[in-house]
Amino acid sequence: PTMAANKSGSPPMWVIFLLLLIVQIGFGGYSIVLQAFAKNEKADSLVFSMLRDAFCAPVLIIAAMVVERGLKPFKLKELPFFFFLGMTGMFGNQLGFIEGLYFSSPDVASIFQPLIPVFTAFFAFIVCMEKLPSSSRWYQWFKVLGIVLGAGGAIVMTIAKSGGAKIDIKDMASCNSSNSFNTTTWEAHSCQDVSKLGPILNDTYGPYAILQCNGSFVHWESFQDKSCSKLRHMHDMNQSTCWIQGEHHFTVKCEASDSKNKILGIIFLIINCSSMAFYILLQKRYIFEGTGSLARWSEYPVHVTAWSYLFGAICMALAALIRYLINGDTSVFIIKPATFGGLAYAVLVSSALCYGLITYCNKHVSSLVVTASWPIQVFVTVILSYFVFAIKLVSLEYVGMGLIILGMLSVAFGNYKEQGRKHGEFDLDSRQKLLVNSGRAYD
Repeated sequence: PTMAANKSGSPPMWVIFLLLLIVQIGFGGYSIVLQAFAKNEKADSLVFSMLRDAFCAPVLIIAAMVVERGLKPFKLKELPFFFFLGMTGMFGNQLGFIEGLYFSSPDVASIFQPLIPVFTAFFAFIVCMEKLPSSSRWYQWFKVLGIVLGAGGAIVMTIAKSGGAKIDIKDMASCNSSNSFNTTTWEAHSCQDVSKLGPILNDTYGPYAILQCNGSFVHWESFQDKSCSKLRHMHDMNQSTCWIQGEHHFTVKCEASDSKNKILGIIFLIINCSSMAFYILLQKRYIFEGTGSLARWSEYPVHVTAWSYLFGAICMALAALIRYLINGDTSVFIIKPATFGGLAYAVLVSSALCYGLITYCNKHVSSLVVTASWPIQVFVTVILSYFVFAIKLVSLEYVGMGLIILGMLSVAFGNYKEQGRKHGEFDLDSRQKLLVNSGRAYD
């Protein structure tokens, strides 16, 4: 199998898996970098994505010209295909995630991301791009098992953190007052600096704390250090109770999402997952496994990504324009300097690098293998959150990590056996043709 892979110009499987790991590290780091650079700037998400795509398209075109030696323009008849790639992989995928996150919650959005390989497998089996497992294709069961384990592990890790996405702490003049002096919103399970709430709370419930929702209560753990590793004491606070510290009156409540908004958010997240699945399968079917005129693009994967991003940026710009015409607010188009770092990361890493590597890997391996790496994104995000924001890991997250690792090993084994069988059949066909030709020469 290794020799055959080298002859066909395909890289070894370990290289493919390394590139897919880099992709998920890039995607996983995106939310961390964005939060670190633009947490308090409240940049409009749609405008931010529009700028991300608008800056990324020329970066990818320049990269394509350098890597693939010159500009390769698409033909007019190929325009609808690249437009549809941009509509699915960039516009539908990114807008679906943004709106899904807005209408539901970070937890729900995180749960849907590892389901992308499940959507991909479902569509691939329906259109017969992947053959269903059977007694003669037993290795396909390892792919299916790996996808289920990986998606399940990522969901377990997400659920472990889902004890309330955000917690509001309101400082009021009195318990009966509807107005608050200040409202502080904290992420559940993250290590927070209590001194920001004032010296009175800092002395009693600080200096650092981790909060999580537990039914009608908010569980408050106080720590002595900023990494929240040295426990001081714990409190359980009823969400319906107003508690008094000096002249201040406080309530601590977990944010609850409106059920209608949550349903709308789930619809957007289904669009998000389906769009990414369609994007990868369309590439595979019509470019990397096709025999028509589009097959010529199999030699230019960077160009494929660049032209797709160009049309994705156009669609995102139209969406931003429609939002402006509806709201009439020009301030959303102002991106503050604090977000420049996050925008640069989004353009160069999570867009140009990651999408380019996805296209390259999709050229050489099954689409199921490409999307099976998505659960690693949750793994990476949790690990980075631990080191960057001191968000502690819980036991269920270690279970989820183990399931993700087992899932990737299962997919790798299934793909290894599939490639071995394909190369074996190729070698057998070659020997049969050689024998036939030898017989004809002898006659």
